[in-house]
Order: sequence, then structure tokens, then C-alpha cells
Amino acid sequence: MSSKKHDIFLSYSRLDREKVKPLVRILEDQGWSVWWDPEIPHGKEFDRIIEENLEASRVVVVIWSKNSVDSSWVRAEAHEGLISNVLMPARIEEAKLPLAFKMIQTANLKDWEEGVSHDELDRFLKSIGNLLGEVASSEPKEEKLSNEQRNKNKFSAANTFVDPRDGQVYETIEINGLIWMAENLNFEVEEGGWFYDKDPKIGQLYGRLYTWKAAKKACPPGWRLPTEEEWRKLAEKFGGYYDYKGERNKKNPIRAYRALLGGGGSGFSAVLGGARHMVGDFEDLDIFGYYWSATEWEDEDEYEDEDGDIPSYSWAYFFNHRSKKLCRRWDHEFFAYSCRCVKD
Repeated sequence: MSSKKHDIFLSYSRLDREKVKPLVRILEDQGWSVWWDPEIPHGKEFDRIIEENLEASRVVVVIWSKNSVDSSWVRAEAHEGLISNVLMPARIEEAKLPLAFKMIQTANLKDWEEGVSHDELDRFLKSIGNLLGEVASSEPKEEKLSNEQRNKNKFSAANTFVDPRDGQVYETIEINGLIWMAENLNFEVEEGGWFYDKDPKIGQLYGRLYTWKAAKKACPPGWRLPTEEEWRKLAEKFGGYYDYKGERNKKNPIRAYRALLGGGGSGFSAVLGGARHMVGDFEDLDIFGYYWSATEWEDEDEYEDEDGDIPSYSWAYFFNHRSKKLCRRWDHEFFAYSCRCVKD
């Protein structure tokens, strides 16, 4: 019986399964199929299944660790990859490599953490891509969705809305039954709104920046600022977010960053429009894209400014170009951020 073809056969010790999971996600984010966590059908011999899938894979990625160097299975699988000239080894912890593999260049991923840029990982992925004849990156690829997947994701694009106040036209997109603007708001308000660096040409591309109170009033009739919950559900749908309150990743914030940013395949088309700080300076254009939610932060009474006053904070989501993550945190309402509106 012939096995389904795979791009990558991943050889590792099952004792390292949890350590290997993040690397599998990175490989699959490239669009590569990975055979790594076999469920052996009843009545099938384990070694026969391993052999069939090993032969059916184009690249053999071996993960060396203290556990795997002592595994006869991993050694045998690595040997098959070596003699077929498709072996790509990586080390995830300090371990004495088997003699036959000491002279083979091995990627050092001992200090790699998921969601953090890593030069050695990028080189490793590039080498795998070269064997497969593809370009690779540690950032997830834009997904090419089938019609079935598109229906499953329940979002549709290519609609527009005309703001009756000034005639500006905005693309819109429906995600999870909620209609979002797929462009940043660019409506002139009496107070609390600015072009970045006060430059209208920048505003044509990035929209305007609004304080939280101005953003609450800036949306067109029949539209409003999305709540924190609506932003959170949007982030979770496309991967997840980094939560500054808990200082941890909620699922995959890198995947959400890539999907929701312009060109990322979701149709949401977020941009990195920077911010205006309370003192009036503009920063972070093309580095961060900050977006207000309509939800105030409920724990603001824990903080007082230097005058003993209690400032107001609200939840915001922002796209971080440096970490390639979508992030969630509260910010002072006098900051000026980008605005997306949702239809009531």
C-alpha cells in the first residue's frame, strides 16, 4: 500500500513531543505537510507504517535531543535521510550526537522560542525550502484558502460603504457576522483627531489618529467603535493575541498579525499607522498599528498620576511589526490611535 505524500518526515523522540510542537507549527505555517505524530491503524505493523511514510516524504527533519540520540528509531530514520541526501538535522538541547552525524551541519535551535525572531531558525527553514524548491520564512505564509475553507471562515470582502458626511468610500468586510470597515477611518472631527505628522498625504494611506473619546464619536451614523470582546473574537478567529495583562501568548498572535495585516489573506487589511502621544509628538509609523476598542479598562483605579488624579484607560489592540504579533493592552485615552468602525 502506498502512503500519502508528505513534504517533511519529522523524526524525534516522543518524550520530546511538547517541545517539538512549536516547530511543527512553524513548518506547517510554511504550507508544508508534516508527518510527525502517527496514529497507527489497528492491525498495521508500526515499523511498516514508519517505513512507508519515510519513503513518501521529500525531506527528513531530525530533532536531536538527549532523548532522541538514545533512540534507535531516530538514528535509523536519520540514516535513511542521510543516504537519500534529504536529511535536515536540528538540535533543541545540548546532546552528544551519534558519530555518523557529527560532521553534518546541524541547526542550533537550543535557545529558540516560539514567536521570537531567530536567525538560525530562518536559515534552517531556508535550507528546507531549498530542498523542497520553495522560499521559506519563520513568519507564517499567507494562506491560500479553498472555497470550502472560505465558507468555513465565514467572511466575505469586496463591499463598500459611502460615508454620507463627507462622501468618502470605505471597503468593508464581514467576519463572524459582523461588518467591519476594511480601511482606517479618515473623518475630520472638531477635536481629538490628526493626520500623522499633520500630513494629509499620510492620512490618505493610513487614515487619521483619534483620542479614545474622539474615536467614540467619529464613526458614521449606524456605525460604532468595536468593543474589546469583538476585537478579541476577531484576533482569536485568525490565530490569537499577546496579552499584556497576563504577559503571555493567547494561542498564536503571529498568525493573527499576518492574517489581519494588509495582504494577509483575511481581507481586514490593518496598517501600521503609528500614534500621537499626549504631548503631541508622532511616533511608530510603519512599526506599530494601534486600534482603539470601545471598552474602558475597569482597573484604572489602581493607578494615579503624579498629581494624584486617576487617568482614564481603555482597551486597545495593536500590530507590532518588531515581534510580528497582534497584541492586547490598555492605554491612556489621550493617546491618538487608528480607528475601525463596525456596523450596528
